[in-house]
Amino acid sequence: MTHPPSFPPSVYENLRIYEDLLKRWQKKINLVGKNEHIWERHILNCLWLAPLVDHYVPPPLSLACIGSGAGFPGIVIAVALQRPVTLIESKKKKCLFLNEVKRVLSLDVDILCQRIEETEDSFDGVMARGLAPLENLLSLVKPLLKPEGKAFLQKGISLERETKEADRFFEYERKKITSSCESQGCVLLVSRIKERERGIDVKGI
Repeated sequence: MTHPPSFPPSVYENLRIYEDLLKRWQKKINLVGKNEHIWERHILNCLWLAPLVDHYVPPPLSLACIGSGAGFPGIVIAVALQRPVTLIESKKKKCLFLNEVKRVLSLDVDILCQRIEETEDSFDGVMARGLAPLENLLSLVKPLLKPEGKAFLQKGISLERETKEADRFFEYERKKITSSCESQGCVLLVSRIKERERGIDVKGI
């Protein structure tokens, strides 16, 4: 595993506090999979995304993380870049955890405890990790992105199959960037999402 770009010591100190909070809350509510290595599997896997986000969506442009769950990648990005991030998560127990992380680390994050589809705001950058197949993700992301906005979708080995399915229903600009921390991981940088016109299925008529 290759380590992500270097950050100030305070970033790693805060991420270790976050890891400890996650481990303690994991005993009460299900935040990550059982027996997973939180630091390597989750935190470092999100940390390598931070320079990409800062490059393609520089401050003061707005950022959102959808389906935040335990805070991936939104909390990690907020800690690493010291930038405001809106976290959108529908499960109340997970929102309680996110609010506790916000309090302990004094993060500039806005936590919306609601379904993604209920969000009325739009953003310059939208992040998601392990949330849904690409076709569904594009449906969720499209209404949230500003016209020149970019989405950072962390994906794994199923991306090629998901892309073929999504291409049937959407037109979009994309760039695949391989993860520096996970051999089969990548981020799909997406912009200018347009829904294709879906023809009428006349089979059987």
